Amino acid sequence: MRRRGDSVLVELHAWDALFNHRFCQTYVHIQDNQQICGPPPGVPVAGVIETPSGYPMPAAEVHANGEKTAMVESDEHGKFRFSSLEKGYDYTIAPSCDNDPAAGLNVRDLIMLQKHILGLAPFTNPMQWIAADVNRSGGVTVTDLAILQKVILGQKDHFPDNTSWRFLADGYVFRSPEQPLSESFPESVDLNNLTAQDTSLHFVAIKTGDLDESALRPELLDDRNRQHATRTFQWPDRLLRRGEILQMPLSLPEGLDGVEGLELALQVAPEKARILGVKPGLLSSDQYSLDYRQRTLRIAAAFPEPRKSDKIPLLDLILEVQADRALSELWSGSGREVRGALFLTQGVVQPLEFAFSPLAGSNEAALQMFPNPFREEIRILFEAGAAQDAEFQVFDAQGRLVWKRKARVGSGIHEFTLHREDLPGTGIYRVAIRTAEGYFTGTLGHID
Repeated sequence: MRRRGDSVLVELHAWDALFNHRFCQTYVHIQDNQQICGPPPGVPVAGVIETPSGYPMPAAEVHANGEKTAMVESDEHGKFRFSSLEKGYDYTIAPSCDNDPAAGLNVRDLIMLQKHILGLAPFTNPMQWIAADVNRSGGVTVTDLAILQKVILGQKDHFPDNTSWRFLADGYVFRSPEQPLSESFPESVDLNNLTAQDTSLHFVAIKTGDLDESALRPELLDDRNRQHATRTFQWPDRLLRRGEILQMPLSLPEGLDGVEGLELALQVAPEKARILGVKPGLLSSDQYSLDYRQRTLRIAAAFPEPRKSDKIPLLDLILEVQADRALSELWSGSGREVRGALFLTQGVVQPLEFAFSPLAGSNEAALQMFPNPFREEIRILFEAGAAQDAEFQVFDAQGRLVWKRKARVGSGIHEFTLHREDLPGTGIYRVAIRTAEGYFTGTLGHID
């Protein structure tokens, strides 16, 4: 069968009156300039892409390569379909995806990879081997562990010599399941001289580095978290002055045993403090990263042996305070918004958050404000036990200082008035009164 665009070899023969004969060869290029022939016949080719656990993979590109080419994407159910591939050609059907290399990666993957390398919990299926071969070297080594850790920490934004996903043609039987990387396993399907439809193609999607298969199941880690109580990093809150250098120890929460790994991202709020560096502790330098521009500390640590709570810090974070603030006010978001998790034995995952004990000498109950909320002005009362200097501060919801006064007060009850023009607008504000006796705090609301 000849198609538009084909070139056909032909012979031209000629005879004269005396029957002398000559011929030549040439090519005829088939065209359909008036579009009379209609579209060439085609057949559908379709299939599905799923993870080893059967979860569909959306948005994967699927290429039909050969003399004729085409590309489609898998849908939310992992299904793809070429509606009409021309008959008679050879095609290679191959999925691909190289987006978001860090998707689904967490410290659990580091722990599983480390245990395999140490011989404590070897992989049990070929797909784990393929996922663990992070640098696509044909083996699983500590180099793969180091690269995976850098991707989780945000120090690398791609996998060297590898893609974010690999795809195994379903139905392939490994000759040596204990050493699958020694085999040239199929990552595409060949359809030779296509003459009939084929809608049964099936590929297994394997996320590079994702040994616990959480890339397409983000709820998996959340479900593990919800099953166990939250652990807290506990620090005593205290007042800090602009220019003060703070060395902040970070230790495992008390009462822990069997800690196999730790994951944490901690960000310092802009204009409140900046990160100067880290003093090493129990963590090695490859288990954490500092992003000075984003003011962020990230930890991704898998321990060779389970650990328990220790007085020796994991590390000390060194900060320079850039505004008069309490320690609890230096961070972006509240402690409950800090992303972190502890990975314990038996697959237990516990979420992490920050907690700050009350300021030493704070006395919120002794600070009285009325009316609260207010429109025009609010009266604020507190009691001092002796003559002393007092500093009055008001902060907005973002922690910015919006009003400040200093005064000398005597013993007894004192009152000062805050007017609506003292504040930039309506909203929630935090009041703080600092004296030699302690720290008075309270929350007020300004409304229209």
